[in-house]
Amino acid sequence: TLEVTYSGDEPTSLTFLDEAGTRYVLGHPSVSNGLGKGRRRWLATSIDEGAGELTLDYACRSGADLLCSARRRHLRLVFDYEVISGGTGIAATAIRVRSLGRGLERLRQVTLEADGVAIEQVLYEHDTSLDGAILPAHFLNLTRVSSTLRTPSWVQAYAYAPPPAQDATVTPYERWALANELTTVEMRVKTGGTETRIARWTYDRQDLQGSYQHIMPKEVVDRIVQPGQG
Repeated sequence: TLEVTYSGDEPTSLTFLDEAGTRYVLGHPSVSNGLGKGRRRWLATSIDEGAGELTLDYACRSGADLLCSARRRHLRLVFDYEVISGGTGIAATAIRVRSLGRGLERLRQVTLEADGVAIEQVLYEHDTSLDGAILPAHFLNLTRVSSTLRTPSWVQAYAYAPPPAQDATVTPYERWALANELTTVEMRVKTGGTETRIARWTYDRQDLQGSYQHIMPKEVVDRIVQPGQG
């Protein structure tokens, strides 16, 4: 069933009840409403499948809706974002231009609260620092995900293959496509200022020709080494 609530002639919310009894309330008109076919017009503000209502809050930016928090009973997730800045080259520039045009921001931190007290916090780091300073890699790739409130804490570290040098034999599109080819993922435990690796995944590419016509050979992962395999 579907119910629509109005204020005058304008709808203010939509309530949908599915066959399983889950109740969805779409009470947040999207800032992209009416901007074109396929754009989201309403966002869910409440979902209740019988285990407790989940409420969702949003922040409106220019051209985008950012999820700020999700709450169920005494637990609450809080999402913090940052403006995408820094980085050089065609990949980073294209990401910045597109994000600015759509009002998008990059997820920086997620905090889990219990009764208003932070009990866990996860930080997302990229290959430019938070103030936009350029580090050795500069394609805005995710490099680290880490917990910040636990001792010891955990860290996931990501490394990428260097993109091909920019010359006459490499098109801008090829550099873009090969700018985020993951090579290793490491799980670490951090105590004080020391990080100890406890697991590692490696992704190899042999530049196989003719694997798939619609992608470049260097994008094809043909071997994965998992923890304990060497």
